[in-house]
Amino acid sequence: MEPAYPVVPRLFFLYTLTILIWGSTWFATTFQLGCVSVEQSIAYRFFLASFMFFIPVFFQKKRAIYPFRQHLFFALQGFLMYFASYLCIYHAARYIPSGLNALSFSFVIVLNVIFVSLFFKKPLCVKLLFSTFLGVVGIGLIFLPEVLSFSLHRGHLTGMSLSLLGCVCSALANTLIERHRQLPILHTSAFSMLYGAIFCLLYALAKQEPLTFDFSLPYIASLVYLGVFGSVVAFGCYTIILNRLGADKGGYPFVMIPVVSLFISQVFEGMEWHSYTLGGMLFLFTGNLLALSGTTTYVSQTGTYPAKRLTP
Repeated sequence: MEPAYPVVPRLFFLYTLTILIWGSTWFATTFQLGCVSVEQSIAYRFFLASFMFFIPVFFQKKRAIYPFRQHLFFALQGFLMYFASYLCIYHAARYIPSGLNALSFSFVIVLNVIFVSLFFKKPLCVKLLFSTFLGVVGIGLIFLPEVLSFSLHRGHLTGMSLSLLGCVCSALANTLIERHRQLPILHTSAFSMLYGAIFCLLYALAKQEPLTFDFSLPYIASLVYLGVFGSVVAFGCYTIILNRLGADKGGYPFVMIPVVSLFISQVFEGMEWHSYTLGGMLFLFTGNLLALSGTTTYVSQTGTYPAKRLTP
């Protein structure tokens, strides 16, 4: 039987690039935590990213003019993806270890499958559900020490709640990307990031925070990296993946991102490896291979059936 979707080299390259960049942003983000508030740092990042997206849009023949209703969807996507989700994840890191934060956020791939099935009346995919299960088990093994150290005191509960809330916001934003697949990626990214940055800035002003900026080299260098590579390049690649594969299957890179973060943490932060780390990585790689290739079987009210072949 033919595979449901061939893993073409270009798509695999985008998939890998997204994982490598976003896996490194967790470490780069640590240089953003200082005298500048989280809200303002996120706003600076996405103002920069939005500006970078609008540069090629300006030179395109197709003008980026959309009705008010479409801008509402851009604003909603920006609110969910680039404002609410990032605020929750950043603030969750104040209460729980980064490994536990990454573990809870990996559930975005589960929510992607569920939300796409719910909002777009698509049947659930058996293979993706199983690959998701393998991925979450792998993440759990890798971060087992931090999971075992979890206690139900107030701080951890707050952190887990914020992390899961950010996960929900991100998955909902992915369903909006599914909704306007037909729109140019440059346009959707530019407008949604601009709206997300505006929401962050308004939130900071509502808290009566003075506008500040850190002119140190680590802060500026990490800001440029997060704005250009972590936002423009990675989100551009990720949006292409979502447009091609859909929000259910396209969300699987979130399982592999913490693995890249592990390697970086080992190099720069002296993180220790354990025997079950390799077992967790084996689960992750198996889940990735299962999600990206082979026959896809869907579950509907009338039974199960294989997917039709899609043209890349």
